[in-house]
Amino acid sequence: MHCEVVFAAYTKESGEKLRQIANRFTFGLKKIGESWVIAHQHSSLPIDMNTGKGMFHLR
Repeated sequence: MHCEVVFAAYTKESGEKLRQIANRFTFGLKKIGESWVIAHQHSSLPIDMNTGKGMFHLR
């Protein structure tokens, strides 16, 4: 299973966005009995393949 999550910080007073970061998650699941459990989890920041730098301001 995989997903992308965007975390953002806003000021309490005005609601102005201060910053945000996109993060990719991958989960490896394993079925034990009747339940699925997370057997492996990986988190990463997308990078620009041309510069090798993190892409902090997606979306």
